[in-house]
Amino acid sequence: MERLAGRWRWWDRGKAAPLIYLAEAANRTERYERAAELLDQLPDDDPMTPPALLERSDIQFGPLNRPIEGAETLDRVIKLDPKLVEARRRLVYFYAFTLQRRKMVDLAYDTVRHDCDLPETIVYILLQDSLSFSNAYKENTRWLRGDPDKELFLVARALHRIRSSGVDDTEDPKEGPRDKDGTPFHRKVVAEYFAKFPQNLELMAYYLQLSSTSGDVDEVARLLSRAPPEAENDNRFWRYKGWLHAAQGELRQAKESYERALLLNGYDYVSRHQLAGVERRFKRLEQVKALEELAIEGKAVQRELRQLEDVANVPEGLLKRMALYAEKCGDDVVASQLNYRIGQWSEEWSGMRAEPAVSVD
Repeated sequence: MERLAGRWRWWDRGKAAPLIYLAEAANRTERYERAAELLDQLPDDDPMTPPALLERSDIQFGPLNRPIEGAETLDRVIKLDPKLVEARRRLVYFYAFTLQRRKMVDLAYDTVRHDCDLPETIVYILLQDSLSFSNAYKENTRWLRGDPDKELFLVARALHRIRSSGVDDTEDPKEGPRDKDGTPFHRKVVAEYFAKFPQNLELMAYYLQLSSTSGDVDEVARLLSRAPPEAENDNRFWRYKGWLHAAQGELRQAKESYERALLLNGYDYVSRHQLAGVERRFKRLEQVKALEELAIEGKAVQRELRQLEDVANVPEGLLKRMALYAEKCGDDVVASQLNYRIGQWSEEWSGMRAEPAVSVD
């Protein structure tokens, strides 16, 4: 087959098929580098190219362990075929697992607009401030083997370790010993990374959370003064600005900061709760009631989502709550799509329940 495909390729260089057959032959004989190289040469205008590039990303994420290149391939697939659901699913997943929040949210909304969303797509949007996956530590560890010094994987692995295990000041003897001052090993690692990558948005947000929780006004001010330009479009940083202004008695500026945070992410129930506290100091009790009720609902919905065993399998009742919550938060894109999807998925679920069990013996 390989010889025939090679001849075909020689006299018809404008077609994807001979390259695909050559790549398949290389893949079967574990010549993964060659297979990826051949698939990279596929012409953009051939309808066989997008699904074949999806196979290329499999090779890059799998045996070659080059996830950055795999993500670039998926991005190319989406540009060639915006309706290819699987490419979108994989890339959103990769962005979520590597804590690339902005890219994840932008792609998730684009996926909704292209009518290519799955239940997990909406889950990622709602949980953008608290991404946590039980297997993200393991995945980032594997990706690091192919690129040991990559900031993206180092930081994502460290923060997912803390989030998924619910640890912060606790110690896990399997990780390493405490520092001389009693600092747990994982906290020591994060501190080392922050010293090495001082402009990393996720590390900065982590330390802003720690400092604001402990009431350290000076440290919050210092961290915010060092925030990189991209923090301007990150709701978490506006939330911490709001916290700082409120702590300093600057209520008008605090209100403006919290409102900016909610414009950037309407699902930021923490900002909504803290804005209610500012409105309470202004004696605007009607606003306080509405803000608090929606903040409580948001916290409850997001808690349920975080407890799901599989984000691809969201119960129908929870999907309906998500749709109503999205509508209350002013996200008409997600709310309308969820209401539309619930009808579709309900029919699928009903059909699955009606089907008899099939033996595989």
